[in-house]
Amino acid sequence: MGFGDVASQVIMFISIVTISLAFVFMLNDMNQSTQSALSSKQKIENDKLMSSLSFDLIDYRNGNLNIYIKNIGETKIKLETISFYLDGEFLSNETITKEIISETDINDIGIFNKNEILKINLSKNLDIGEHTIILSLSNGYVKSETFYS
Repeated sequence: MGFGDVASQVIMFISIVTISLAFVFMLNDMNQSTQSALSSKQKIENDKLMSSLSFDLIDYRNGNLNIYIKNIGETKIKLETISFYLDGEFLSNETITKEIISETDINDIGIFNKNEILKINLSKNLDIGEHTIILSLSNGYVKSETFYS
């Protein structure tokens, strides 16, 4: 075996090790990005599972709709992340008022915490009959309730 054969084998060995290391680094990078994506998705799904709201009272009188919602979940909710739909129509923040009832807003003022009650007020004339109010949070949680006017 001459010097040329040994040199070519060393070069091939170095090439194979270099390619193998590049492959290992590529797999490691893919693994880290997958873990990061799964972690963020898990946080979103966990927030959704921890979210639970109940419609305590829906009161419609003389063109004025008052909705009382209780946070029975573990998630702290910013009021601007709550969206409402009435009979499929989006209710913009300009058409409704959202207010946490002051007796229950004891910690994190302005944040909808567990066991607090949120009052939604909307002035709108509704036809007599069945109506559906849908509440959705930015984390994907959705709750609906049917009422009669």
